[in-house]
Amino acid sequence: MKPLPSSRSFCLTAVLSFLLLFSTSCEKKDKGDPVPATEASCLLVKDVKDSHGMHFEYDLAYDAQKRIISSTVTNHDGSKVLSTYHRNSAGKIDKVTYTRGTEVTGHTTLVYDAQGRWVKTIESDNSKMFEVEYDSQNRVAKTTRTMNFGDYTYVNNYSYEYTNGNLTKVTMTQGGLVEITEYEYYLDKLALDDQYDRVIRMLWGDGLPSKNLVKKRTLTRPSRPDQDFSTVIDYTYELNSQGYPSQIRTSVKYTEPEGVRYDGGVAIRSYQCK
Repeated sequence: MKPLPSSRSFCLTAVLSFLLLFSTSCEKKDKGDPVPATEASCLLVKDVKDSHGMHFEYDLAYDAQKRIISSTVTNHDGSKVLSTYHRNSAGKIDKVTYTRGTEVTGHTTLVYDAQGRWVKTIESDNSKMFEVEYDSQNRVAKTTRTMNFGDYTYVNNYSYEYTNGNLTKVTMTQGGLVEITEYEYYLDKLALDDQYDRVIRMLWGDGLPSKNLVKKRTLTRPSRPDQDFSTVIDYTYELNSQGYPSQIRTSVKYTEPEGVRYDGGVAIRSYQCK
């Protein structure tokens, strides 16, 4: 198994730093596509992201029950991808179809166990599969991600640690490679319920959402002490009157064998509030 190229790792880190910004409270039990303990006061309807020289726009739609039914992504090249969310008889999202123009280009299947917990994510082209394990407190404890890139297959194993309702540490192993991601939070800023962010977490096979907004994310590779490698992402927010992030800025510092480089981005979010 060939190690995942560092450039691809940087790209995934950059994308996920935006996609996985926000989350819901850990005080309730996670059941895959959980129903919030209280109805959200705001629904995210548009998310505009500028990062790494690229521009993306996300437009979200909901049904009469205020459940997310679709998202349309306008990419930096102007192309659009429609994601449609399908639900099973229990009301959980079990399939996402992707459409460009009139052509359905693929789909993702979400699998749940007898307890209604999300346990697996499968791409229709077999490019990715995520399998999920839970701890005794019903929290996502481990995920196994199998990813196929051309002639290579990568199996990444992730373990998750939580402190006071927040995801604080993720350890990834891939053969002899070990990557550790640690999180710090604004303890005075709650991460209010957001359906889209919960769906993204399942599509990417990530850990249990946190109850506070993330302040800093630090990625290191302790398995490679001979390499000067780290990624540090700092987050700042502007909140609307209901406490939802209306603007998110990221400041990124990459330290790698080739030297130090800096980047950043901004996301502008619009909501439909009560």
